[in-house]
Amino acid sequence: MRANVAGGILTLVLVNGVMAADFYRWVDKDGVVNYSDETPVGLVTKLEQRKMWANVIDGQPSYALKMAATRNPVTLYAGECGPVCDSALALLNKRGIPYAQKDPQTSKADAEALSKLLGGTALQLPVLLIGTKQIKGFEAGRWNAALDKAGYPKTAVPGDRGPMPDMAKKNQ
Repeated sequence: MRANVAGGILTLVLVNGVMAADFYRWVDKDGVVNYSDETPVGLVTKLEQRKMWANVIDGQPSYALKMAATRNPVTLYAGECGPVCDSALALLNKRGIPYAQKDPQTSKADAEALSKLLGGTALQLPVLLIGTKQIKGFEAGRWNAALDKAGYPKTAVPGDRGPMPDMAKKNQ
């Protein structure tokens, strides 16, 4: 019984090691596509090194992220407001949240849009807009709770790359 358990654990360790391994794809001199975990020898073309866990959707946002961004797009009104805006950007990027960034300090149109959003009150940066919910100022706990409620993943998922231009355009 212990031998079976030990064998199972060893198999999992080896499989995990293989999953993290690099592999190579290349075309040989006869035009045949080859795959191997060893660097090819001889005349090859189109040599590519890849990670074993890469897949056909690598580089694409996760389904949960796409749904959250579609239902509750994120817009960040921020500019040169120092550590507060830097922390706000870092939080969104760490979670892999796609967002449109607006800078009311350098863009008159962005300043007017923020003033209209806030009902003409004094501009206070940063301002986070998640769908129709607005949060003035930065407080990590409040921002995380609002992003969680909107359905955004708590951490970036491989393939989620933070600000995504195609989704950010929809927010503008």
